[in-house]
Amino acid sequence: MKYRIRFCCSGYHVSNGTTGVSSNTRLAPAEQQTLMTLWAMARSPLILGANLTALDDATLKLIANRDVLREAIVRLGFKPLACEGSYFLTADISGLTNESDRDFCERLVREAGVALIPLSVFFADGKPDNLVRFAFCKKRAVIDEAVARLEKFFTS
Repeated sequence: MKYRIRFCCSGYHVSNGTTGVSSNTRLAPAEQQTLMTLWAMARSPLILGANLTALDDATLKLIANRDVLREAIVRLGFKPLACEGSYFLTADISGLTNESDRDFCERLVREAGVALIPLSVFFADGKPDNLVRFAFCKKRAVIDEAVARLEKFFTS
């Protein structure tokens, strides 16, 4: 693991592996994912501690997906928590339902066709059970479709 961390953070110049064009970060997409994962594990907001005009397209798309999704779920009544260095938005559902997060997520899959992650499954005692996670590390079309389905579900 030490080799991976040193390699990802060393600024070693590589092509992105698909087009042969170097990325602005000088890291290949797989290395960028590894680095973002390390930042998420460390709960570091460093991903935005840079010149935003110099970020590569992949990072800008992630930031845009997060912002689009956050705005949409706020409109629908979810209460998102702070999102620092992660591919997930966590949101409180207690203002929307009295169900547990797991029951709510199962109902959304069945009735809206949108899959969320109940946070309680990560805890031995199943608490807290009022938080869900939205993954925004998807293509923008997937995010837009999920938002449209959620809007239809909550307004019908």
